[in-house]
Amino acid sequence: MPKLDRSGHFRGTVIESSSKSLANGTPQVRLKVLVDEEWRGGQWVGTDLGLEVEGWFGLVKADGKPNEYNLNQFKKWLEWDGTLLSIYNGELNGKPIQVEVEKREFTRGKPLVACIKWLNAYESTPGVRESAQVLSIEEIMALDAKFGSLLRTGGAFVPPKPVELQTGDDSPF
Repeated sequence: MPKLDRSGHFRGTVIESSSKSLANGTPQVRLKVLVDEEWRGGQWVGTDLGLEVEGWFGLVKADGKPNEYNLNQFKKWLEWDGTLLSIYNGELNGKPIQVEVEKREFTRGKPLVACIKWLNAYESTPGVRESAQVLSIEEIMALDAKFGSLLRTGGAFVPPKPVELQTGDDSPF
């Protein structure tokens, strides 16, 4: 199939996914998407050119920490279960996706290659990073439980207030 040769916003279907281990041992996932629509002039325009585009996504950073940026895209827009086995089994194939594509130079002196830069929900508006959308109450509560103390104190450690215990006849203890 011919390769997409330009930057822009496109919609299509994942037709191939695979993973590999980089030299540092961290996993990377490749997605290949068959493009069926292009965002032009503020609307989606169908294309029957059979163009495909691919992108490589690192899932773990060189320091061994998760690449939240890529993991969130895969989980949210492709409903990925987080296992490399599901990628190996082709469970991402056939899923609709919107991709932001840019031309990149991978090797000095070689021509630019169009590749996937960002994933979005198939129905989303191009140019709007959907990861900035309003969170559900469950997501808000989870984030508040995890980061609430840090956010309330601006990162400064605030020791807990001492609690005075009651003693005597009025004490419940």
